[in-house]
Amino acid sequence: MTERELSYEILYKIHINGELSHIALKNALDDFDLKKLDINKSFVSSLVNGVNERYLSLLYLISKQAGRPVGKIKPAVRIMLAMGVYQAYYMSVPESAACNETVKLAVKRGFSGLKGFVNGVLRGMLRNITDIDSFLDKELENEGLIKKLSIKYSCPEWLVEHYCKECGEDKTEKILASCFEIKPLTVYGMTSAVTEEELSACFGRDNIEVNKIEGVKSAYAILTPCNITSLEAYKKGYIIVQDVSSMLATEVLPEVKNGEILDVCAAPGGKTVHCADRFKNSGCKVTARDLTAEKVGKIKDTLKRTGLNNVVTEVKDALIDYPDDVEKYDIVVADLPCSGLGVIGRKADIKYKTRPEDIKELADIQRKILETVTSYVKPGGYLAYSTCTVAKRENNENGQYIISRGFKPASIEERLDDGFKQYLVSSNSLQLLPDREHDGFYISLYKKN
Repeated sequence: MTERELSYEILYKIHINGELSHIALKNALDDFDLKKLDINKSFVSSLVNGVNERYLSLLYLISKQAGRPVGKIKPAVRIMLAMGVYQAYYMSVPESAACNETVKLAVKRGFSGLKGFVNGVLRGMLRNITDIDSFLDKELENEGLIKKLSIKYSCPEWLVEHYCKECGEDKTEKILASCFEIKPLTVYGMTSAVTEEELSACFGRDNIEVNKIEGVKSAYAILTPCNITSLEAYKKGYIIVQDVSSMLATEVLPEVKNGEILDVCAAPGGKTVHCADRFKNSGCKVTARDLTAEKVGKIKDTLKRTGLNNVVTEVKDALIDYPDDVEKYDIVVADLPCSGLGVIGRKADIKYKTRPEDIKELADIQRKILETVTSYVKPGGYLAYSTCTVAKRENNENGQYIISRGFKPASIEERLDDGFKQYLVSSNSLQLLPDREHDGFYISLYKKN
Protein backbone atom coordinates (compact mmCIF):
# COMPACT_ATOMS: atom_id res chain seq x y z
CA MET A 1 0.00 0.00 0.00
CA THR A 2 1.31 3.47 -0.91
CA GLU A 3 1.27 6.57 1.28
CA ARG A 4 -1.53 8.05 -0.81
CA GLU A 5 -3.67 4.92 -0.59
CA LEU A 6 -3.26 4.86 3.18
CA SER A 7 -4.03 8.59 3.42
CA TYR A 8 -7.18 8.06 1.36
CA GLU A 9 -8.36 5.25 3.64
CA ILE A 10 -7.81 7.37 6.73
CA LEU A 11 -9.60 10.39 5.25
CA TYR A 12 -12.49 8.18 4.18
CA LYS A 13 -12.86 6.95 7.74
CA ILE A 14 -12.82 10.54 9.00
CA HIS A 15 -15.18 12.22 6.53
CA ILE A 16 -17.47 9.36 5.54
CA ASN A 17 -17.45 7.02 8.54
CA GLY A 18 -17.23 9.81 11.12
CA GLU A 19 -14.10 8.66 12.96
CA LEU A 20 -12.00 11.15 14.91
CA SER A 21 -8.98 12.17 12.86
CA HIS A 22 -6.30 11.62 15.51
CA ILE A 23 -7.64 8.14 16.29
CA ALA A 24 -7.99 7.10 12.65
CA LEU A 25 -4.48 8.35 11.87
CA LYS A 26 -2.87 6.78 14.93
CA ASN A 27 -4.55 3.40 14.43
CA ALA A 28 -3.49 3.26 10.78
CA LEU A 29 0.13 4.16 11.48
CA ASP A 30 0.30 1.81 14.47
CA ASP A 31 -1.00 -0.99 12.27
CA PHE A 32 1.84 -0.40 9.84
CA ASP A 33 4.31 -0.55 12.72
CA LEU A 34 2.87 -3.87 13.92
CA LYS A 35 3.15 -5.33 10.43
CA LYS A 36 6.65 -3.87 10.10
CA LEU A 37 5.72 -2.21 6.80
CA ASP A 38 7.78 0.69 5.52
CA ILE A 39 5.91 3.92 4.88
CA ASN A 40 6.65 7.64 5.07
CA LYS A 41 4.66 8.53 8.19
CA SER A 42 5.47 12.22 7.90
CA PHE A 43 3.96 12.38 4.39
CA VAL A 44 0.81 10.55 5.49
CA SER A 45 0.36 12.73 8.60
CA SER A 46 0.92 15.96 6.66
CA LEU A 47 -1.51 14.96 3.91
CA VAL A 48 -4.24 13.69 6.21
CA ASN A 49 -4.05 16.58 8.67
CA GLY A 50 -3.74 19.17 5.91
CA VAL A 51 -6.74 17.92 3.91
CA ASN A 52 -8.77 17.62 7.10
CA GLU A 53 -7.84 21.13 8.21
CA ARG A 54 -8.85 22.73 4.87
CA TYR A 55 -11.56 20.31 3.77
CA LEU A 56 -14.42 22.78 3.23
CA SER A 57 -12.16 25.17 1.31
CA LEU A 58 -10.87 22.35 -0.89
CA LEU A 59 -14.40 21.14 -1.66
CA TYR A 60 -15.42 24.67 -2.67
CA LEU A 61 -12.49 24.91 -5.09
CA ILE A 62 -13.26 21.48 -6.53
CA SER A 63 -16.93 22.41 -7.01
CA LYS A 64 -16.01 25.64 -8.81
CA GLN A 65 -13.62 23.88 -11.17
CA ALA A 66 -15.94 20.92 -11.77
CA GLY A 67 -18.87 23.24 -12.49
CA ARG A 68 -21.24 21.25 -10.31
CA PRO A 69 -22.31 21.18 -6.63
CA VAL A 70 -19.94 19.16 -4.53
CA GLY A 71 -22.86 16.96 -3.50
CA LYS A 72 -23.04 15.74 -7.10
CA ILE A 73 -19.50 14.35 -6.87
CA LYS A 74 -19.08 10.88 -5.33
CA PRO A 75 -17.80 11.14 -1.74
CA ALA A 76 -14.77 8.95 -2.43
CA VAL A 77 -13.84 11.02 -5.47
CA ARG A 78 -14.25 14.23 -3.47
CA ILE A 79 -11.67 12.97 -1.01
CA MET A 80 -9.23 11.96 -3.76
CA LEU A 81 -9.56 15.32 -5.47
CA ALA A 82 -9.06 17.15 -2.17
CA MET A 83 -5.87 15.12 -1.66
CA GLY A 84 -4.63 16.05 -5.12
CA VAL A 85 -5.34 19.75 -4.66
CA TYR A 86 -3.66 19.81 -1.25
CA GLN A 87 -0.54 18.09 -2.55
CA ALA A 88 -0.24 20.46 -5.49
CA TYR A 89 -0.74 23.69 -3.55
CA TYR A 90 0.38 23.03 0.01
CA MET A 91 3.01 20.27 -0.14
CA SER A 92 6.27 20.07 -2.02
CA VAL A 93 4.78 17.67 -4.57
CA PRO A 94 5.25 18.47 -8.29
CA GLU A 95 1.98 19.34 -10.00
CA SER A 96 2.32 16.49 -12.49
CA ALA A 97 2.84 13.98 -9.67
CA ALA A 98 -0.14 15.32 -7.73
CA CYS A 99 -2.36 14.84 -10.81
CA ASN A 100 -0.98 11.52 -11.98
CA GLU A 101 -0.97 9.90 -8.55
CA THR A 102 -4.55 11.01 -7.89
CA VAL A 103 -5.69 9.50 -11.19
CA LYS A 104 -3.87 6.25 -10.33
CA LEU A 105 -5.57 6.22 -6.95
CA ALA A 106 -9.00 6.67 -8.57
CA VAL A 107 -8.35 3.71 -10.88
CA LYS A 108 -7.12 1.51 -8.02
CA ARG A 109 -10.23 2.32 -6.03
CA GLY A 110 -12.59 1.31 -8.82
CA PHE A 111 -13.29 4.66 -10.44
CA SER A 112 -11.65 4.04 -13.83
CA GLY A 113 -14.64 5.63 -15.55
CA LEU A 114 -13.97 8.90 -13.72
CA LYS A 115 -10.22 9.16 -14.30
CA GLY A 116 -10.79 11.73 -17.08
CA PHE A 117 -12.94 13.81 -14.73
CA VAL A 118 -10.36 13.62 -11.94
CA ASN A 119 -7.53 14.54 -14.30
CA GLY A 120 -9.53 17.37 -15.87
CA VAL A 121 -10.52 18.96 -12.56
CA LEU A 122 -6.99 18.92 -11.17
CA ARG A 123 -5.22 20.11 -14.32
CA GLY A 124 -7.87 22.75 -14.95
CA MET A 125 -7.44 24.09 -11.43
CA LEU A 126 -3.66 24.21 -11.79
CA ARG A 127 -4.05 26.19 -15.04
CA ASN A 128 -6.62 28.61 -13.66
CA ILE A 129 -5.46 29.19 -10.08
CA THR A 130 -1.93 30.22 -9.20
CA ASP A 131 -2.68 31.36 -5.64
CA ILE A 132 -5.62 29.94 -3.73
CA ASP A 133 -5.97 32.79 -1.22
CA SER A 134 -6.08 35.43 -3.95
CA PHE A 135 -8.56 33.35 -5.95
CA LEU A 136 -10.87 32.95 -2.95
CA ASP A 137 -10.67 36.64 -2.06
CA LYS A 138 -11.76 37.57 -5.59
CA GLU A 139 -14.36 34.82 -5.86
CA LEU A 140 -15.95 35.70 -2.53
CA GLU A 141 -15.74 39.50 -2.62
CA ASN A 142 -19.49 39.87 -3.13
CA GLU A 143 -20.47 37.29 -0.54
CA GLY A 144 -21.45 38.07 3.04
CA LEU A 145 -18.80 37.99 5.75
CA ILE A 146 -20.01 34.73 7.29
CA LYS A 147 -19.87 32.75 4.05
CA LYS A 148 -16.58 34.37 3.05
CA LEU A 149 -14.86 33.42 6.30
CA SER A 150 -16.46 29.98 6.27
CA ILE A 151 -15.04 29.06 2.87
CA LYS A 152 -11.71 30.84 3.20
CA TYR A 153 -10.91 29.26 6.57
CA SER A 154 -12.80 25.96 6.20
CA CYS A 155 -15.15 26.53 9.11
CA PRO A 156 -18.93 25.83 9.17
CA GLU A 157 -21.05 28.95 8.84
CA TRP A 158 -22.84 28.50 12.16
CA LEU A 159 -19.49 28.39 13.94
CA VAL A 160 -18.17 31.48 12.16
CA GLU A 161 -21.34 33.27 13.20
CA HIS A 162 -20.84 32.08 16.78
CA TYR A 163 -17.26 33.41 16.88
CA CYS A 164 -18.41 36.75 15.44
CA LYS A 165 -21.08 37.04 18.13
CA GLU A 166 -18.74 36.05 20.98
CA CYS A 167 -15.50 37.72 19.88
CA GLY A 168 -16.33 40.31 17.21
CA GLU A 169 -15.79 40.18 13.45
CA ASP A 170 -12.17 41.39 13.38
CA LYS A 171 -11.07 38.99 16.08
CA THR A 172 -12.96 36.13 14.41
CA GLU A 173 -10.87 36.35 11.25
CA LYS A 174 -7.67 36.45 13.31
CA ILE A 175 -8.81 33.37 15.24
CA LEU A 176 -9.62 31.43 12.08
CA ALA A 177 -6.41 32.52 10.33
CA SER A 178 -4.34 31.41 13.34
CA CYS A 179 -5.61 27.85 12.84
CA PHE A 180 -3.41 27.54 9.76
CA GLU A 181 -0.28 28.85 11.47
CA ILE A 182 2.30 26.42 12.77
CA LYS A 183 2.36 26.76 16.54
CA PRO A 184 5.63 26.10 18.35
CA LEU A 185 5.78 23.15 20.71
CA THR A 186 5.86 24.53 24.26
CA VAL A 187 7.15 22.84 27.39
CA TYR A 188 7.16 23.58 31.11
CA GLY A 189 10.45 23.06 32.98
CA MET A 190 10.12 21.35 36.35
CA THR A 191 11.40 23.97 38.78
CA SER A 192 11.60 21.50 41.69
CA ALA A 193 13.85 19.15 39.73
CA VAL A 194 16.13 21.24 37.54
CA THR A 195 17.63 24.71 37.41
CA GLU A 196 17.31 26.93 34.37
CA GLU A 197 21.03 26.51 33.69
CA GLU A 198 20.87 22.69 33.88
CA LEU A 199 17.85 22.60 31.61
CA SER A 200 19.56 24.86 29.10
CA ALA A 201 22.56 22.52 29.12
CA CYS A 202 20.27 19.55 28.39
CA PHE A 203 18.79 21.32 25.38
CA GLY A 204 22.29 22.22 24.23
CA ARG A 205 23.54 18.64 24.37
CA ASP A 206 20.66 17.64 22.10
CA ASN A 207 21.33 20.60 19.77
CA ILE A 208 17.85 21.93 20.46
CA GLU A 209 17.18 25.65 20.06
CA VAL A 210 14.60 27.04 22.48
CA ASN A 211 13.08 30.41 23.30
CA LYS A 212 12.24 31.35 26.87
CA ILE A 213 8.60 32.48 26.86
CA GLU A 214 8.18 35.86 28.50
CA GLY A 215 5.64 36.24 31.26
CA VAL A 216 5.35 32.56 32.22
CA LYS A 217 7.71 30.94 34.70
CA SER A 218 9.88 28.13 33.28
CA ALA A 219 8.12 28.06 29.90
CA TYR A 220 9.98 27.32 26.68
CA ALA A 221 9.15 27.15 22.98
CA ILE A 222 11.00 24.34 21.17
CA LEU A 223 12.22 25.79 17.86
CA THR A 224 14.12 22.77 16.50
CA PRO A 225 11.96 20.03 14.92
CA CYS A 226 12.40 16.94 17.07
CA ASN A 227 10.83 13.91 18.68
CA ILE A 228 10.23 15.38 22.11
CA THR A 229 10.35 11.98 23.84
CA SER A 230 13.92 11.41 22.62
CA LEU A 231 15.31 14.50 24.36
CA GLU A 232 17.49 14.16 27.45
CA ALA A 233 15.34 16.70 29.32
CA TYR A 234 12.22 14.65 28.62
CA LYS A 235 13.76 11.31 29.57
CA LYS A 236 15.04 12.75 32.85
CA GLY A 237 11.59 14.11 33.66
CA TYR A 238 12.68 17.75 33.55
CA ILE A 239 9.97 18.89 31.12
CA ILE A 240 6.33 18.25 30.28
CA VAL A 241 4.55 19.31 27.11
CA GLN A 242 2.07 22.03 28.03
CA ASP A 243 0.48 24.96 26.23
CA VAL A 244 1.16 28.44 27.58
CA SER A 245 -2.53 28.93 28.36
CA SER A 246 -2.59 25.82 30.51
CA MET A 247 0.54 26.97 32.35
CA LEU A 248 -1.14 30.28 33.15
CA ALA A 249 -4.13 28.47 34.66
CA THR A 250 -1.75 27.03 37.26
CA GLU A 251 0.46 30.09 37.71
CA VAL A 252 -2.49 32.31 38.77
CA LEU A 253 -3.30 30.04 41.74
CA PRO A 254 -2.71 31.68 45.15
CA GLU A 255 0.12 30.54 47.41
CA VAL A 256 -0.80 27.75 49.82
CA LYS A 257 1.31 26.19 52.60
CA ASN A 258 0.86 22.54 53.63
CA GLY A 259 -2.45 22.47 51.81
CA GLU A 260 -4.64 20.01 49.93
CA ILE A 261 -5.20 20.60 46.20
CA LEU A 262 -7.72 18.66 44.09
CA ASP A 263 -7.69 18.46 40.28
CA VAL A 264 -11.12 17.02 39.45
CA CYS A 265 -10.79 16.37 35.68
CA ALA A 266 -7.05 15.93 35.59
CA ALA A 267 -6.14 13.86 32.50
CA PRO A 268 -3.82 13.98 30.68
CA GLY A 269 -2.19 15.59 33.73
CA GLY A 270 -0.44 18.78 32.67
CA LYS A 271 -2.01 20.96 35.36
CA THR A 272 -1.63 18.23 37.98
CA VAL A 273 2.09 17.93 37.37
CA HIS A 274 2.51 21.70 37.12
CA CYS A 275 0.68 22.15 40.46
CA ALA A 276 2.67 19.39 42.12
CA ASP A 277 5.92 20.93 40.93
CA ARG A 278 4.99 24.49 41.86
CA PHE A 279 3.72 23.59 45.35
CA LYS A 280 6.14 20.78 46.18
CA ASN A 281 8.34 22.93 48.40
CA SER A 282 5.24 24.38 50.09
CA GLY A 283 4.32 21.02 51.60
CA CYS A 284 1.16 20.65 49.51
CA LYS A 285 -0.40 17.37 48.40
CA VAL A 286 -2.21 17.17 45.06
CA THR A 287 -5.04 14.72 44.37
CA ALA A 288 -5.64 14.03 40.68
CA ARG A 289 -8.87 12.41 39.51
CA ASP A 290 -10.49 11.38 36.29
CA LEU A 291 -13.27 9.16 35.07
CA THR A 292 -11.43 6.06 33.82
CA ALA A 293 -8.40 3.98 34.71
CA GLU A 294 -7.03 4.64 31.23
CA LYS A 295 -7.10 8.41 31.75
CA VAL A 296 -5.61 8.16 35.23
CA GLY A 297 -2.96 5.83 33.81
CA LYS A 298 -1.69 8.65 31.60
CA ILE A 299 -1.29 10.85 34.66
CA LYS A 300 0.59 8.09 36.47
CA ASP A 301 2.96 7.67 33.52
CA THR A 302 3.88 11.34 33.66
CA LEU A 303 4.29 11.28 37.43
CA LYS A 304 6.60 8.28 37.16
CA ARG A 305 8.71 10.01 34.51
CA THR A 306 8.97 13.27 36.46
CA GLY A 307 9.53 11.59 39.84
CA LEU A 308 6.97 13.70 41.71
CA ASN A 309 5.87 12.06 44.95
CA ASN A 310 3.33 14.57 46.27
CA VAL A 311 0.43 13.41 44.07
CA VAL A 312 -2.32 10.87 44.76
CA THR A 313 -4.30 9.57 41.77
CA GLU A 314 -7.90 8.34 41.91
CA VAL A 315 -10.46 7.00 39.44
CA LYS A 316 -13.57 8.99 40.36
CA ASP A 317 -16.47 10.64 38.53
CA ALA A 318 -16.60 14.43 38.95
CA LEU A 319 -20.40 14.28 38.75
CA ILE A 320 -20.68 12.13 41.89
CA ASP A 321 -20.80 13.58 45.40
CA TYR A 322 -18.19 12.19 47.78
CA PRO A 323 -19.19 13.18 51.34
CA ASP A 324 -15.66 12.70 52.72
CA ASP A 325 -14.43 15.47 50.40
CA VAL A 326 -16.80 18.18 51.60
CA GLU A 327 -14.81 21.28 52.67
CA LYS A 328 -11.56 19.30 52.52
CA TYR A 329 -9.50 21.18 49.94
CA ASP A 330 -7.67 24.50 49.98
CA ILE A 331 -7.79 24.67 46.17
CA VAL A 332 -10.00 22.81 43.71
CA VAL A 333 -8.88 22.97 40.09
CA ALA A 334 -11.83 22.51 37.73
CA ASP A 335 -10.60 22.52 34.13
CA LEU A 336 -13.77 21.01 32.76
CA PRO A 337 -14.80 19.26 29.53
CA CYS A 338 -15.95 21.88 27.05
CA SER A 339 -16.71 22.56 23.37
CA GLY A 340 -13.01 23.19 22.67
CA LEU A 341 -13.61 26.24 20.50
CA GLY A 342 -10.26 27.65 21.62
CA VAL A 343 -8.23 24.75 20.21
CA ILE A 344 -9.64 24.22 16.72
CA GLY A 345 -6.19 24.99 15.32
CA ARG A 346 -4.91 21.81 16.98
CA LYS A 347 -8.07 19.73 16.62
CA ALA A 348 -9.82 20.31 13.30
CA ASP A 349 -12.46 17.70 14.20
CA ILE A 350 -14.02 20.23 16.56
CA LYS A 351 -14.93 22.45 13.59
CA TYR A 352 -16.78 19.71 11.77
CA LYS A 353 -18.27 17.61 14.56
CA THR A 354 -19.43 20.22 17.09
CA ARG A 355 -23.11 21.19 16.84
CA PRO A 356 -24.71 24.41 18.15
CA GLU A 357 -26.67 22.44 20.74
CA ASP A 358 -23.46 20.88 22.08
CA ILE A 359 -22.51 24.17 23.73
CA LYS A 360 -25.68 24.20 25.82
CA GLU A 361 -25.34 20.50 26.69
CA LEU A 362 -21.73 20.94 27.77
CA ALA A 363 -22.55 24.03 29.83
CA ASP A 364 -25.23 22.00 31.62
CA ILE A 365 -22.70 19.24 32.40
CA GLN A 366 -20.23 21.85 33.66
CA ARG A 367 -22.91 23.23 36.00
CA LYS A 368 -23.57 19.75 37.38
CA ILE A 369 -19.87 19.21 38.03
CA LEU A 370 -19.55 22.64 39.64
CA GLU A 371 -22.57 21.93 41.84
CA THR A 372 -20.64 18.97 43.21
CA VAL A 373 -17.06 20.21 43.42
CA THR A 374 -17.81 23.64 44.89
CA SER A 375 -18.76 21.82 48.10
CA TYR A 376 -15.23 20.37 48.31
CA VAL A 377 -13.64 23.79 48.88
CA LYS A 378 -12.86 24.84 52.45
CA PRO A 379 -14.33 28.12 53.69
CA GLY A 380 -11.75 30.68 52.60
CA GLY A 381 -10.40 28.23 50.01
CA TYR A 382 -10.27 28.70 46.24
CA LEU A 383 -11.91 27.29 43.14
CA ALA A 384 -10.01 27.70 39.86
CA TYR A 385 -12.35 27.28 36.89
CA SER A 386 -11.06 27.03 33.32
CA THR A 387 -11.98 25.79 29.84
CA CYS A 388 -10.35 25.72 26.41
CA THR A 389 -13.25 27.49 24.73
CA VAL A 390 -14.38 31.03 23.94
CA ALA A 391 -18.12 30.42 24.49
CA LYS A 392 -19.51 32.79 27.12
CA ARG A 393 -22.18 30.29 28.11
CA GLU A 394 -19.43 27.91 29.22
CA ASN A 395 -17.24 30.63 30.70
CA ASN A 396 -18.60 33.91 32.09
CA GLU A 397 -22.07 32.53 32.75
CA ASN A 398 -20.66 29.59 34.68
CA GLY A 399 -18.64 32.09 36.67
CA GLN A 400 -21.88 33.69 37.81
CA TYR A 401 -23.15 30.27 38.81
CA ILE A 402 -20.03 29.68 40.93
CA ILE A 403 -20.67 32.97 42.72
CA SER A 404 -24.23 31.82 43.45
CA ARG A 405 -22.73 28.77 45.18
CA GLY A 406 -21.23 30.92 47.94
CA PHE A 407 -18.06 32.26 46.30
CA LYS A 408 -16.72 35.68 45.43
CA PRO A 409 -14.29 36.70 42.64
CA ALA A 410 -10.62 36.42 43.67
CA SER A 411 -8.19 38.64 41.80
CA ILE A 412 -5.56 37.03 39.56
CA GLU A 413 -4.21 40.32 38.28
CA GLU A 414 -1.25 40.55 40.68
CA ARG A 415 0.00 37.10 39.58
CA LEU A 416 -0.14 37.94 35.87
CA ASP A 417 2.75 39.33 33.87
CA ASP A 418 1.95 42.68 32.25
CA GLY A 419 1.93 41.05 28.82
CA PHE A 420 -1.08 38.94 29.75
CA LYS A 421 -3.08 41.59 31.58
CA GLN A 422 -4.53 42.72 28.26
CA TYR A 423 -6.60 39.52 28.25
CA LEU A 424 -8.33 40.24 31.57
CA VAL A 425 -12.11 40.50 31.29
CA SER A 426 -12.41 41.19 35.04
CA SER A 427 -10.07 41.18 38.01
CA ASN A 428 -10.58 37.43 38.51
CA SER A 429 -10.82 36.13 34.92
CA LEU A 430 -9.12 36.30 31.55
CA GLN A 431 -10.01 35.12 28.08
CA LEU A 432 -7.16 34.16 25.78
CA LEU A 433 -8.08 33.96 22.12
CA PRO A 434 -6.32 31.45 19.86
CA ASP A 435 -3.20 32.79 18.14
CA ARG A 436 0.24 31.61 17.12
CA GLU A 437 1.57 31.79 20.68
CA HIS A 438 -1.15 29.95 22.62
CA ASP A 439 -4.54 28.25 22.53
CA GLY A 440 -7.82 29.93 23.31
CA PHE A 441 -8.44 29.55 27.03
CA TYR A 442 -10.66 30.90 29.80
CA ILE A 443 -9.23 31.15 33.32
CA SER A 444 -10.99 32.35 36.47
CA LEU A 445 -10.56 32.21 40.24
CA TYR A 446 -13.07 32.35 43.10
CA LYS A 447 -12.76 32.37 46.90
CA LYS A 448 -15.28 30.61 49.11
CA ASN A 449 -17.09 32.86 51.58
